[in-house]
Amino acid sequence: MEYSFPRYLLSKRSVDDRALNRQVWRALAERLTALEGRPTLSVLELGGGIGTMFERMVEWGLITRAEYTLLDSQPENIAYARRRLADWAEYQRLEVQAGSHSLLLKGAENAFFLDLREEDVLDFARRERGRRRWDLIVAHAFLDLVDVPALLPALVDLTRPGGLLYFTLNFDGVTAFEPVSYASLEERIIGLYHRSMDRRVIGGKTSGDSRTGRHLFHWLDQAGLRVLAAGSSDWVVYPQAGRYQADEAYFLRFILHFFEETLSHEPDLDPADLNDWLVERRKQIDAGELVFIAHQIDFLVETG
Repeated sequence: MEYSFPRYLLSKRSVDDRALNRQVWRALAERLTALEGRPTLSVLELGGGIGTMFERMVEWGLITRAEYTLLDSQPENIAYARRRLADWAEYQRLEVQAGSHSLLLKGAENAFFLDLREEDVLDFARRERGRRRWDLIVAHAFLDLVDVPALLPALVDLTRPGGLLYFTLNFDGVTAFEPVSYASLEERIIGLYHRSMDRRVIGGKTSGDSRTGRHLFHWLDQAGLRVLAAGSSDWVVYPQAGRYQADEAYFLRFILHFFEETLSHEPDLDPADLNDWLVERRKQIDAGELVFIAHQIDFLVETG
């Protein structure tokens, strides 16, 4: 089977839609209403992938006019986002003007300027410090991949006084599959997978935490930031009458692919045991039997 990361990001759109905490979303909507006096909202999204959060914000009526900067370090994601968002905008009956790195979308009541940038978040933050600030910074299913305490001061510098940080789907250390298979083996596999998050190093720096969700409360407090709202945003993927919604079977297969990529050379795990577990779980997807749960937490934060 071929694995496409942009397709994975697209396949989890329906999963994320269900997972996002509505209380936190409503709190964000209320705070953005208070900013409506400004002519155009400025939004920066970190690790924006293929643009599904932007689509959601527009479709769900959260934003109507915005300058939206979308960062992602993966060129395939940015290329896919540029193509997909242009098609999506036409479906939404928005006029599309495409630049080399941007899209201008216009409708009767909506207007969006999207700046799509292939760039590392910290590199971007260093360059933009003291030059530009945003009303809202979004990080969707992203913070558990980075060194959050090191990143937060940079985000404060990029946010206008009284600005907002919307951090969603922050993994919080609980992964579960049903029905139970190879119980003791699965416990070890999941434990090693979580450990790999805690030990992840990118560019010589620690990059990740398997309990980012709960740790954010302390990290935000230490950074002098105020939590306006927080709540669980668990992924819950399950079959109905033996079938999964939308492309969620692919989503599940990609989750198992993450496990395989991460643990295939793990010295504390027999490769044959990992293979047996993967084979059994993939059979359950094919049969429309597998249930997958991951605990996550959403945050809305004020920068002061």
